[in-house]
Amino acid sequence: KNGFIFDGGFRFKEEIEEFENLLKDSGNLMPVSVIYLRMPGWKSAERLSQRGRGSDDTEEGILGRLSNHYNRLGERMSNARKKWPSFFIIIVGDKTKEEMHGEIMEKIREVN
Repeated sequence: KNGFIFDGGFRFKEEIEEFENLLKDSGNLMPVSVIYLRMPGWKSAERLSQRGRGSDDTEEGILGRLSNHYNRLGERMSNARKKWPSFFIIIVGDKTKEEMHGEIMEKIREVN
């Protein structure tokens, strides 16, 4: 009723269009806010190496996944920013979880 959080993001630019069509088809006319947690590459690698969940969580596997991710990220975020320019929020993710939460909540209040 009052909104929702879609965690994960758009892995391909086509997902942005599919998401927008899904909202239109469902009759949802709420504005969309995109919160982009811009994590420095070194921090992403550090966090992924600490989780150690899968067989590809080796240094080589992590760096390969991050390389693929960052190669496509610029295009995806550029497309999202074009679709929802007034509601595109960038948060630099090199802070504590508590600091990031506070900054996210502050930015959301500014947008609304």
